Amino acid sequence: MAVLTNPKIDNLLETTSRSFYPTLKYLPKKVRGQIGLLYLLARVADTIADSKHGETEVLLNTLGAYNEVAQGRSTTLPDFLELASIQANEHEAELLRNVDDVVEGLKDYDEGDQQRILSCLDVIVGGQILDLQRFGIAKEGGSISSLSTDSELDDYTFRVAGCVGVFWTEMSLAHLMNLPPRRRENIPRKGSSIW
Repeated sequence: MAVLTNPKIDNLLETTSRSFYPTLKYLPKKVRGQIGLLYLLARVADTIADSKHGETEVLLNTLGAYNEVAQGRSTTLPDFLELASIQANEHEAELLRNVDDVVEGLKDYDEGDQQRILSCLDVIVGGQILDLQRFGIAKEGGSISSLSTDSELDDYTFRVAGCVGVFWTEMSLAHLMNLPPRRRENIPRKGSSIW
């Protein structure tokens, strides 16, 4: 079952998502590819952020530069070869060697879908940047760190999971549901009183 229209990046999705990829076939076809591509774009960012490089600043710069290209604010991708070479998981190394193909996958979708995908990706990458700034690089056997306030925890949970729920809702509204504007206004979003 292909999820994405490009077989090469579909293979990257399948090999890096193990449990998520098989479940995509249960999603409606109208949103399956967009959700799969967001997962893959976020997986690139996650692989960068989780790399055992040794220098937080290198990971921050690489993550920021990747997001700038994905968002269309830059055209120069960082060189991922060094990060690819230190990955313990060969599939993640292959993903980093093919980031340009993953970003190109955005062109398979209309402007509205691209905006929805990139908005969510921007929130996720922002959370990964905050994690690196707060805690540095993950280390084997390292100590457990915590966030200082409930507000930080709320922001963190929105960035790692809540924004994906908003994305799925927006994709469903765009492709699967027809709600009157008044009902659309009642859907919770980050910053509303429900959060």
